[in-house]
Amino acid sequence: MVVVDNDRPVIKDSTTRLLFNADASFAPTVSDTSERVRVDLLIDGEAEASDPYAPYYLPFGVYGRRNGSHRLTLRATDPFGQSSEINRTVVVDTIAPAVTRLTPAHKAFVRGSFTVKATKVSDAYGVARVELYVDGKYKGRDSTAPYSFKVTTKQASWYRWDVLDKAGNYAGIERHIFVDTQAPKIRNLKAPKNKARVHGKVSVTLWPDDDFGVVPRAELLVNGKVVAKATKFPYRLSVDTGKQKKTMKVRIRVYDKAGNSATTKTRIWYRR
Repeated sequence: MVVVDNDRPVIKDSTTRLLFNADASFAPTVSDTSERVRVDLLIDGEAEASDPYAPYYLPFGVYGRRNGSHRLTLRATDPFGQSSEINRTVVVDTIAPAVTRLTPAHKAFVRGSFTVKATKVSDAYGVARVELYVDGKYKGRDSTAPYSFKVTTKQASWYRWDVLDKAGNYAGIERHIFVDTQAPKIRNLKAPKNKARVHGKVSVTLWPDDDFGVVPRAELLVNGKVVAKATKFPYRLSVDTGKQKKTMKVRIRVYDKAGNSATTKTRIWYRR
């Protein structure tokens, strides 16, 4: 009996995945008049796997393979040497995304409500999403740059961004922070009293303190405007009253590292 077969096998594959970061496999289907059709998997023209029997299982190894684009071929061949194939470009990506700019910075001081941002996240083949954890608790995810979340907490000590690229590679970036919700205190203030009469150059001294160490800034305000600043001990603030209005509304304000502030009650000075 003579069998005439002029039809090539028809091969189909339902895989839509084009990015790979780990070993995978393909399971194409073939229709043909012959029951014995071999299916070969080729990568960049080189044999990768072969299966002579359905259902077909063709493993694709990623380990040790060059990152980047590759030509993948699934070829079905019947006993008469007739063949058909599927060709597509796939990408091997085993490199985790890079995160190089985060705020707040490591060991930064923040208040109870602050925004966490990942403003410089990059990946050769795209970022799928980022997830934020604060003290190990999941806070949410974002899939659109720039990535940011509003956080309200009184006790946070660290936060972590988990970044996943489109191939499934992961990068975890952690930063420790100090949450400070308490305003600094103004101590040992030496300044003209309320309703004092002043002239010439007047100096104010103070010794502010804070639960988290040195206070980075003290300001002297006259009629709502900052006229002097001090950034370290001894905190001395001076103003030339001859250049101010005859009636001066005076306040002293200090800021801690987290941006919390404390301000004295307004006192009135009169220029002589």
